[in-house]
Amino acid sequence: MTDTIQHAQLMDETYRYQRLINNLTRTYFLLGRDHLIDEMDVQPGARSGARLWHRAQSHDDPQALSQN
Repeated sequence: MTDTIQHAQLMDETYRYQRLINNLTRTYFLLGRDHLIDEMDVQPGARSGARLWHRAQSHDDPQALSQN
């Protein structure tokens, strides 16, 4: 447990000032994100194209990329 506490303190000391800058600029980096998410056409159950890509590559099934 002591190692965990020491590591947490090290991280706090290392990123102490970066945290402040991140908090100040976060809004500008995320500007427009909610609008883009609302406009996405995601079907229920669709999580990631990576799963379909892996299936297509491992089974030599080019149709797998067009399936959900």
